[in-house]
Amino acid sequence: MNRLFTVLMLCAAAALSITATGCGEKTTADSGKIKLTAGLPPIAFIAGRIGGDLTEVTLLLPEGRNPHDFAIGPRDVQSAAASAAFLSCGLAFEKNVARSLAGRGCRVVDVTRNAKLIPMAEHHHHDDDADDEHGDEHSDEHHGEHHGEHAAETFDPHIWLSLDNAAVIADNVRDALVSIAPDKKERFDANCDKLKREFAAAKQEITAKLAPCRGREFYVYHPAFGYFADMTGLKQEGIELNGREVTPARLVEVIRQARADHVQVIFVQPQFNPASAKALADAIGGKVAPLDPLSADITANVRGMAETLSAGYNTEKSSK
Repeated sequence: MNRLFTVLMLCAAAALSITATGCGEKTTADSGKIKLTAGLPPIAFIAGRIGGDLTEVTLLLPEGRNPHDFAIGPRDVQSAAASAAFLSCGLAFEKNVARSLAGRGCRVVDVTRNAKLIPMAEHHHHDDDADDEHGDEHSDEHHGEHHGEHAAETFDPHIWLSLDNAAVIADNVRDALVSIAPDKKERFDANCDKLKREFAAAKQEITAKLAPCRGREFYVYHPAFGYFADMTGLKQEGIELNGREVTPARLVEVIRQARADHVQVIFVQPQFNPASAKALADAIGGKVAPLDPLSADITANVRGMAETLSAGYNTEKSSK
C-alpha cells in the first residue's frame, strides 16, 4: 500500500507539473530559462536584452527572408507552442502562428500595443492627385494609440524603426515577462530601462546627424522606412508600391523623378530582388546601397542607416 501511495503521489505531482506548463509557465528542460518565441529579428533582440540570461529566445523568420511572403511550417508552430509567450507584430505569418496556438498554453503578446502607427506608404509623395484622393487615410486620426491587431496592409508594420516605438515594444515585452515570472521583476525592469536609455541616446544622435538633410528624399525599393523617415524628418520614395512587382511604366516614372531630385543612391533591402533598383541606379548614373529594416540590433541598425544616408546625400551633393 505504501508503494502504491508513493506511485500515486508521483503521478499527481507529474500531472501538476504538466498543467503548470500548459498554462504558459514554460521553461527549457535543461536550463530552467523562460522560453520565448519572436516572429521578427528586432523583436527577438529586444526580448533577449530584457530577459537576459533568464530567457531563451527563438526566432521564426530566417535571416534574409521576406516576412511578407514567409509561410510557417509545423516546426514553427511547435516551437512557439513550447514557449511561454509568442511575441508578435501582427504580420500575416505571425497571425497564422497565433491562430495555430489557440488552446495550446502559449500566450500571444501584441508588442505593438500603444505604439504610434503610421499608414503604409502606398503613393510616393510627388503624386499630388493620389495624396488628395487618399487624404483621409493619411490623416492625423490614424496616428493615435494602437490597441489590438492591425491590418498589415493599412499600417506600416516596421514600428521598431521609430526609437520611441522601440521603447514601447520594450515596455510590452517587459510586462509580458513580469507576468510570467513576477519574482524577477526587478531584473526585467532594470534591463528594460537600460535598453530604453540606449534607444533615447541613439535617437538624439541620429536626428542631430541628419538634421542638415531634413526634407530630403531617399529612394528605397520597398517603402519600409516610414517610421525612420518620420523620426528624422526625411522623405522616403518607394520604388515598389503595395507589394507589387515594379512595372516598366513605374520604373520610367521613378527614373524621371529621381533625376529631377538629383538622386545618386538607391537603397535596397536584402529581402527583395535588387534587379529593379539596380536598373534604376544605372539609369540615373548612381549606385545601389544596402538598407535593412529587419536587422536585429536596432540601435546599431539605425545608426548605420544614418551613416549610409548621410554618405548618400554627400555623394548626391558632390555630383551636382
